[in-house]
Amino acid sequence: MNRVGVPRVERDGMRFGTQASPETDRWWEYGPTYHATNTGKRAITLDLTRPEGTELLLELARHSDLVIENYSPRVLEQFGLGWDRLQAANPRLSLVRMPAFGLDGPWRDRVGFAQTMEQVSGAAWLTAYPDSEGEAAGPLTPRAGTDPLAGLHAAFAALLATRWRERTGRGSHIESVMVETTLATTAEQVAEHSASGLLLRGEGNRSPRAAPQGLYPCRSESSAVDPPWLALSLTDDAQWPALARCVDREDWSKDPRFATLAGRRAAHDEIDAAISAWSTTHPVDEAVASLLRAGVPAALVIGTRRAGELEPLAHSGFLEQVEHPVVGPVPVAGLPLHFEGDTRGCFERPAPTLGEHNEEILRELAGLDHAAIEALERIEIIGKRPKGV
Repeated sequence: MNRVGVPRVERDGMRFGTQASPETDRWWEYGPTYHATNTGKRAITLDLTRPEGTELLLELARHSDLVIENYSPRVLEQFGLGWDRLQAANPRLSLVRMPAFGLDGPWRDRVGFAQTMEQVSGAAWLTAYPDSEGEAAGPLTPRAGTDPLAGLHAAFAALLATRWRERTGRGSHIESVMVETTLATTAEQVAEHSASGLLLRGEGNRSPRAAPQGLYPCRSESSAVDPPWLALSLTDDAQWPALARCVDREDWSKDPRFATLAGRRAAHDEIDAAISAWSTTHPVDEAVASLLRAGVPAALVIGTRRAGELEPLAHSGFLEQVEHPVVGPVPVAGLPLHFEGDTRGCFERPAPTLGEHNEEILRELAGLDHAAIEALERIEIIGKRPKGV
């Protein structure tokens, strides 16, 4: 690691999740997910299927503190880059491995992504919508926080390894299993069933602790196909009369069926229909303001891509505009922390173009001169275009 950006060896499919057409020059540089996760880094391309590439990686490892990878275990083995070889190259180096299901065992060679972890761990069980008969309609892919959770666990492990190296002078080989980090987030299901016998299951946007709770369409003020949506959640009985007045159903306040959480949950469909009938006649901003004034928790629903429009984020400058040499200005989420007195942004450089720092890194860390680097490019150990493009 170094102060001018963490080097990364490119083998990343996110680069190809692009918004540009194949006719666009350097279309592989337009992947929004790639920009979101790689801004501020440096990148080098290496063909690890050839000995020249693996030898260069080992040379980089000799000058590094940490290697992190999250392939299936067989990948490093196929490249001949196991822990023994990396440690021999640099005894102070730490290796953090992030396999989907562990470095050994019956599922070791299975690959996994966030969605895989969410299905296997049971997290998807809680994201289902109920069908017309009241039973869970089946698990859905929630696209939840598995990737960030796995990354945070691995980062914490890397910090521990660094501390251990400071004490002992030696690096560590750490296994941080993705599915195990996700299982920790589903512990509520186990705890609830152990304590009460209740099996938590998907209820869509509803909650066993609030009613009504859901999303309700509002009147569209534009030509957009999808209507704007209102979110509300009643968390106690005292809010119920206020909601009844807001949605022009004051008769609800006197109806004993709705006086308790259990009663409102039993009549959730009826209540939802009435709220939707009211909300569709009001612009979403007006509906939200009316509910909040009455003390009913409510908010506008917006997509993630519009998160920068939220007033607190706009005020804090959480989204930074980073100038990319191919794409132009790219809004990138910064760090959710601020050091007092530090007015600098989080990023000094954009996400790297493919192979952008080949020469810089190979000169700085591997000690190669320009002629040697040109020779590597001629035999395609390194490069600045995807192979086959």
